[in-house]
Amino acid sequence: MPALLVQDYWRWVGFMTRRPGLSLANEIVFDCVQAGAFAAVLLSHDTSIWLLVGSWGLGAVAGMLYGMAQHRCFPSVTGGLRLLRQRWTIGRWIAGSFMMSAASSRGYAVVVAALLGPAALGGLNAARTMVAGPAGVLIQAGGSVGLPEASRAYTERGVGGLLAVARRVTAAGLASVLSH
Repeated sequence: MPALLVQDYWRWVGFMTRRPGLSLANEIVFDCVQAGAFAAVLLSHDTSIWLLVGSWGLGAVAGMLYGMAQHRCFPSVTGGLRLLRQRWTIGRWIAGSFMMSAASSRGYAVVVAALLGPAALGGLNAARTMVAGPAGVLIQAGGSVGLPEASRAYTERGVGGLLAVARRVTAAGLASVLSH
């Protein structure tokens, strides 16, 4: 799960920095490694749920490492605590929001797989993707335009400009979800 959260983070960073190609490349690495691991489990004829969850995790680890390489962000032991303390006021809310969102949207898979098995997990994921996929893409696309625009509006017009952009992006996201 931690690797998946970090992989999702790098995908989000690609969208938020207006470089969706980076997000796509990261997702392709994740999917290819995961598919290879799933194929190995299938060929082994082992029906262990833990191997299937591990295959998913292996894809997440690959995406996480690839995202770190894409964004040239590697672990370091110097200056990290100072930087975290300086930005903790807002950073804790951003980190908490991201972790809760990612954990709630992904955590169900582990529970469903453990309780109902891989077939039920596949069916649930297919249904979820058909319903939530297009809306999620539209919301992320709006955010990738909205975040830089919000930063620019805040710099130029202060809190009033930021709130105006936030209202427009929220309205567009709501409209896109309701249209599905």
